[in-house]
Amino acid sequence: MKALASDFDGTLYCDGIIKEIDQKAIASFQKHSLFGMCTGRPIKHMYWFLNGKVDCDFYITSTGSYILDKNENVLYESAIPYEIAYQIVKEFNEKYQMYLHVGKEDIYVIQKEIQKLHSHQIIVDYDTLPQEHILDISTFTNCEQDAIQIQKEIEEAFGKWVDVYRNGLYVDVVNKGVSKGNACHWIKDHFQLDCLCGIGDNYNDIPMLDACDQSFSFVYSPKEVKEHSHHVVESVYDAIQIIEKKV
Repeated sequence: MKALASDFDGTLYCDGIIKEIDQKAIASFQKHSLFGMCTGRPIKHMYWFLNGKVDCDFYITSTGSYILDKNENVLYESAIPYEIAYQIVKEFNEKYQMYLHVGKEDIYVIQKEIQKLHSHQIIVDYDTLPQEHILDISTFTNCEQDAIQIQKEIEEAFGKWVDVYRNGLYVDVVNKGVSKGNACHWIKDHFQLDCLCGIGDNYNDIPMLDACDQSFSFVYSPKEVKEHSHHVVESVYDAIQIIEKKV
């Protein structure tokens, strides 16, 4: 059996929409193969964005930290230890406002809402951070150089315990050893797939592209991302056509 793991933002979700041509291609593909998301977003966002548009066979969320099946059963979880999460938030939140993905819950933010998130947020302070199921610590920066800088700072201070990925202006911190690529390996083993394909547009997708049997990036992807893909396409629809005909 074949499967396609797709990134969300900049891949399936572009300019505020999921294109109808992509939706139809996915539904047709699922008649004989599996389709799932592989995203840096938390699972609650996926349910909200995809509702009525795409029915996934699996979900890889929070940059590989959380894997669920189509019935919302948690198959895999790798959380950041509370002590490490606390130290990261305490050290960096004043400079780069951070938010936490916590299991199936809404996003947690520190002290005040983040307007650009446009989703329900649970406001806590440093001493009331959740102590379990911290899957991802994210921040949104003002420019690419800021994203590069915070990635470097967190890696230098906490690289023994966490991995850090850059996705455009976003930076995601996850438990050590977690990545979209390792999650794809897990999915391939779990479903006993003959071929797993992956499609994504940005730097945090590189582990996924490297892990998949056939990988796709976009004409607008950074050069480094394209170098890690077997095919460069313009849409999810295009990728599915190639998979159907050649894979």
